[in-house]
Amino acid sequence: MTGVSDSDSVAVAKDGTIFVKMASLVPQLHEAMPWQVRRFDKSGKYQKTILPYAPSTEPSKTPGFRLID
Repeated sequence: MTGVSDSDSVAVAKDGTIFVKMASLVPQLHEAMPWQVRRFDKSGKYQKTILPYAPSTEPSKTPGFRLID
């Protein structure tokens, strides 16, 4: 993928999948995860939110991350 930086950014995979990293516009509501990553197909149709993980996600599926108590 190309185009990834520390700020809001867009990356495109070889198959055309688009990944968008967006900062939260309401930081006080998202202190632990002030940004999100969303995946879109090559036509721009939303597919899913990659990060943050849903609270129901099993910890074994999120290496390197943990829920905040």
